[in-house]
Amino acid sequence: AKCLAYSRKGNASISARSFNNDITRLNEILLVRLLKDVKRHPVFDAASSGITGLSSSTILQWNHTVGSGNSRLLVVGVSINNSASQTIASVTDKGPTDLTPVNMTKLVGSSTNGTSARVEMWYRINPPSGENNITAALASGDAATIMVGGATSWSNVDQFTPFENNNILSTNTGTGLSTNVGSIPTRTNDVVVDTVGIYFLAGVNSPIGSASPDPSQTIDWSLDAGNSAQGFRGGGSHKINASSMSWSVSTLATPIWAQAAISIKPPTLFSYTFPSGQNYVILIKGNLIINTQLHVPTDSTVTFIVSGDIIVTQNVGETTTS
Repeated sequence: AKCLAYSRKGNASISARSFNNDITRLNEILLVRLLKDVKRHPVFDAASSGITGLSSSTILQWNHTVGSGNSRLLVVGVSINNSASQTIASVTDKGPTDLTPVNMTKLVGSSTNGTSARVEMWYRINPPSGENNITAALASGDAATIMVGGATSWSNVDQFTPFENNNILSTNTGTGLSTNVGSIPTRTNDVVVDTVGIYFLAGVNSPIGSASPDPSQTIDWSLDAGNSAQGFRGGGSHKINASSMSWSVSTLATPIWAQAAISIKPPTLFSYTFPSGQNYVILIKGNLIINTQLHVPTDSTVTFIVSGDIIVTQNVGETTTS
């Protein structure tokens, strides 16, 4: 029997061109055995948050550290006490490699409950790794108010269409000790992220009040930005394969809340990065069929020894360095 060998070292992804563009379908059993750590859903990287503090402001700033994973996404949620119908005019992000702040993109829609609470969500595809400075600014002429902001960064996200539902937020508003957004468009392996803003009636329980997401959700932030006149809290969470997101509120008052959520999509093409500082020899009896990008660190080597053909699907792409 013939024996083909392919070896790769450092800063590369195995591509269709390397194997003369032979095309076939994915061999799922082979990938399960070889690539057990391939993530089929967006991978959580980090969370951060900030508040305007006890005094009102027209600008909210905080720092967020983005990891070095592949196919990254940065999502920002801002909760506003919109007592004078304030809105966010812009959210910018400035990473280590950005010469100037980069305008983030607003997700379609917002969640507004009268003049008590408003929630908006923004995003940036492929933010630079390292410390990023995030700035949310109210629209020109808007009165200063109290705000809570939070961010989550992700890897293994579709870089062309990172969200379901045409980037349209699922929203809901209400009063009472529980919040909920339901009927969120989502698919298997999606991750849903949400943002909530909660206003506690002035003079009743201010600024004391707490909120936490449903136990099935992972909390990303929950901060009190209230002052002596009123209580206000903003929060964010995430959950894999969710069709609804909810929070529980603890207060002596009747809270007024607004909430928004959306599903983050994994890439159509999955990727796997081999561990650093390791050398691998992988023996295959029969054909080796790959439709997953394989990234090899500079201090590792990966060698496939195959008794049959080495075949890579065309959508894996070309060999790259990074």
